[in-house]
Parts: sequence; structure tokens; C-alpha cells
Amino acid sequence: MKKFKFRLQQVLKYKTLIKKEHERELSAKHQELTEAEDRLGEIVEAQERNALSFEKPIRMAELDLKASYQKHLREALESQRNTIVEAIKAVETAREAYIEKAVEVKALEVVRKSRLEEHKKEVSHCEREDIEETVVQRYRFSRGDITNEEE
Repeated sequence: MKKFKFRLQQVLKYKTLIKKEHERELSAKHQELTEAEDRLGEIVEAQERNALSFEKPIRMAELDLKASYQKHLREALESQRNTIVEAIKAVETAREAYIEKAVEVKALEVVRKSRLEEHKKEVSHCEREDIEETVVQRYRFSRGDITNEEE
């Protein structure tokens, strides 16, 4: 019996490589999202640190500087929120692409497993037939029923 060979093995390898590439891309997009969220947290912390304190008197120049910085932080916060929305969309797009490739690879793996099982059954069937033939020949030989076909 010949050895099992999956005809779509090269396709499976290629699809697996593509799946891993999409997995790396998804991981990179997650990392970008995490960094954007961290940056948002830093901006919020900066806003909290820049909040006005009425415990001591403040000069007009300091007040103007704080107001200007607060305006800059609000703009940065809004920009960072937009960046996060875009990063979330990018993560979702990458996740969908990864899932699509993972499904393709899984389908090919299921087909491969099915074909391997069929091959094993066929090999088992052929081995049983060979064993049965051998048993019949031994039985005939032990009884002396050797025919001209076998000689």
C-alpha cells in the first residue's frame, strides 16, 4: 500500500503561513490600540494635574498659561479619542481577516484528517484481505488441496 500523501498539503502550508501573518498583524494592531489607550490615559492624567487649585493665589500669567495648556490637552484628548476609534476599527478589520484565514486553515485540516482516516481504513482493509488470503492458502496447503493455479 502506498504512503499517505495529502494533495493539498502545499495549499495548507501556504494558508497556514498567511494565517500566521494575519495573526501577527492582529497582534500589532492590538499593540497600537493599547499604546493609544495608554496615551489617552497620560493626557487625562495631565489634565488632572493641570487643574486649577484655589488653595493659594495664582498670577494672571500662570492662569493664562494653564488655560492655554488645558486647551492644548483638550485638543490632544479629542485627537487621541479619534485615534483610538480608528485603532479599534483597524483591530476589528484585522480580526475579521484573521478569522477568515483561520477558518480556511481549519477546513483544510479537517479535510486532511478525513482523508487520512480514509487512507487508514483502506490500508486496514487491504491488510485484512492479505491476511485472509494467507489463511486460505495455509489451510489449503495443510489439507493438500494445492491447485495448479498456485504452482
